Amino acid sequence: MASTVPNPEAGRLAYWRIMTGLQTHYGDFTSRVVVDIAGVGHRKTIENYLAFLLAEKVVRITGSDQRGAAATHRYRIINHGEAPPLRRGDSSLGQRQQALWTAMRSLSQFRASVLAEAASTDTCVIARETASGYVADLLRAGYLAIAGSAPERKQTLIYRLVRNTGPRAPIVMRPESACFDLNLMQVVNLNTRLAAARAA
Repeated sequence: MASTVPNPEAGRLAYWRIMTGLQTHYGDFTSRVVVDIAGVGHRKTIENYLAFLLAEKVVRITGSDQRGAAATHRYRIINHGEAPPLRRGDSSLGQRQQALWTAMRSLSQFRASVLAEAASTDTCVIARETASGYVADLLRAGYLAIAGSAPERKQTLIYRLVRNTGPRAPIVMRPESACFDLNLMQVVNLNTRLAAARAA
């Protein structure tokens, strides 16, 4: 039975409910069945969302069903919780944010320029502006605190990580000043007191 999903946010929540329901009853699911339930007009969006969940290690492929030349993958959710939102930006954004998050977890304190340098590799060079943007988003969501200012340039802030929830980089939800934490599988927003506080 096809359903009408009014907007992308409602679509994401609806797809996740369908996936979790199918897994509860059958142990896994395919994109074909999710599309059959949500409606054929959602096929591309569902396939894109599943590709994102696979890349973020929220789901895994448990097997494939062969129909002629085409194979249909069967999926299983391996990180349960709320429905993860898509990362906004180009396809390499997740890789850059993951590199930045990993660097934050290894540094006791950092400024944006130092973070960008620490997170960059030969194959993934991260600009200071990219690091600054992610730092600002995590500060608003309460993951970072301001530790002080650079001695040689007072307007350059130094940060430290105060909410280290695990190895996977939070997904920024900018309109909500929040993040979706893939380690907790839930929305995190501690931006009022924690993000504004200066570290002791």
